[in-house]
Amino acid sequence: MLEVSITKQFPLFTLKTSFSLGKETMLLCSPSGSGKTTLLRCLAGLERPDSGHILLNGRLLFLKRGINMPASFRSIALMSQDNTLFPHLTVKQNLLYSLPRNDKTPPLYYELLHKLNLSAHEQCYPETLSGGEKRRTILGRTLMRRPALLLLDEPFSGLDEAMCEQIATLLEDYCRSYRPVTLIASHIRLELLGWANCRLNLSNGKSARAS
Repeated sequence: MLEVSITKQFPLFTLKTSFSLGKETMLLCSPSGSGKTTLLRCLAGLERPDSGHILLNGRLLFLKRGINMPASFRSIALMSQDNTLFPHLTVKQNLLYSLPRNDKTPPLYYELLHKLNLSAHEQCYPETLSGGEKRRTILGRTLMRRPALLLLDEPFSGLDEAMCEQIATLLEDYCRSYRPVTLIASHIRLELLGWANCRLNLSNGKSARAS
């Protein structure tokens, strides 16, 4: 269960939102500039809210009065819009980066490699990949972590129509199998995410939830 009530002030913009979410998928479906990325970064621990609280599965991640758990301890995985691949690691090494090195390669790795159309690029380095291949590798690395809270910021960016449909199906199957609390920020391809449980609309930084 995720419980959020935060405020984040910027010079020309204030993000103010309050909602709760079980092991479900919520869409952040507002236009660019409405605060979707800021919200995800606050949840991930990459930005500090000015007030409020963030509670995940009974653990306080943030409280204005002295609690701000580091990102690495939050059991959260964020797929950002940036290229966050490690350039010196292959596709396989990037996907497995967050796992203990003495573990055997889990079945999920091979499943994601196949469903993300990355099998032919397993031993390739990021500099040899196309933009879409890089995005799919970043998504795969995010999903490999099997986090309690999964945050996806524009996961369809740079992908063609067929791949968008494939990724949407993959995400639906993944969320139903592993049941993370999931937030997906997107202002396009919403028709591919009809299986999501609810939506959160941000307008001028303020939120309204729709089932």
